[in-house]
Formats: sequence, structure tokens, C-alpha cells
Amino acid sequence: MRENKFISLIKVSGEVAITRDINREKFYNLMYSIKDNYVENNQISTRFVDLIPYAGEIIVYEDRNSELDNPFVVFRMFTGESISLYIPRYHKIIWGILNEFMNPNEMKK
Repeated sequence: MRENKFISLIKVSGEVAITRDINREKFYNLMYSIKDNYVENNQISTRFVDLIPYAGEIIVYEDRNSELDNPFVVFRMFTGESISLYIPRYHKIIWGILNEFMNPNEMKK
């Protein structure tokens, strides 16, 4: 696991970008538990587990994704590389987790 304790989750909507720094280890452990608990359909969580240790940012382009049949997130790696990960809409758990981290106050209402 990277020494940097946090990974930035960035939601871009129009010209506005909101950044939340989340605990890398907790986020990794959450995705790892999903990977283990959904062995029949864990390709997305497996990819998250593979990428989280080496990424500085995860970017969600909200406007762009609302127009696409196959929405995605972009991992910006510490090496400077960007990796797009397509996440089908039916992966409600993954999208729900990302939304909860981006909108923590809304989830508590």
C-alpha cells in the first residue's frame, strides 16, 4: 500500500470539481470485502483493488457519465498514467459507494 494515506475522489460536474480525500486503506479494504463477497460478479471491485494502491486520484465525470451507456471513472496513477475503468450502471453497489464518499452529508439525511 502506498505511503500516502489518502486517495482523492474527484467529482466533476460542468466546470465545478469537488474533491474529497478518503482514507486509502479503508477504501481498499471496503473494495476488497466486496470482491470477496461477490465472487460471481467482482470484476469491478477486483480492478479497484488492483488500482487503489497505485492511484493518487479517482475522477468521476458526472455530466459525461449521464450521457453515456457505459459510464466510467478515471484513475490517475502516481506514475502520471490515466486508466479509465468502465462501470456498468447496474453495478449499484460500486456507484452507491462512490456517491456516498462524494456526498457524505446527503447519505446521512
